Amino acid sequence: METKLTKARYLTGMTVFTLLWCGVSGGLLYLFSPAHYQAVYAVMPFYFFLFSVWIFRKLSEEGRTEHNKLFLFLGIKMAKLLLSVALLVTYCLMMRKNVLELSVVFVVNYLIYLGMDIKTWYVCRRQGDASLIKEVENEVVS
Repeated sequence: METKLTKARYLTGMTVFTLLWCGVSGGLLYLFSPAHYQAVYAVMPFYFFLFSVWIFRKLSEEGRTEHNKLFLFLGIKMAKLLLSVALLVTYCLMMRKNVLELSVVFVVNYLIYLGMDIKTWYVCRRQGDASLIKEVENEVVS
């Protein structure tokens, strides 16, 4: 039960952070640079949020060893990086305006959610440690 509460709290916190970040980052960009503002700026954090939730769900699945979780985490991070660069280049080639601003905002969002993904790894790892400790305590009591 504690594991489900941890998952729910973490996902709720990440959702609230993403909604606040969408509003704050989009609002600040519109406030300071209305001529260069694009609607994609406010939606960009949602793309990274979806990846973070997917990583969290994959790492939270039972039956994975720490070794497998580490390779899964690194593989998903590499896929996210490649897909993100491909999307950024495609969008920049299609729009051909405000490329520098878009790239900077994209990189800032990428780095912020990279930190969130590292926190996801930490939460999932602690969750696994807690499950292991409870199993050992149950075996000792029996």
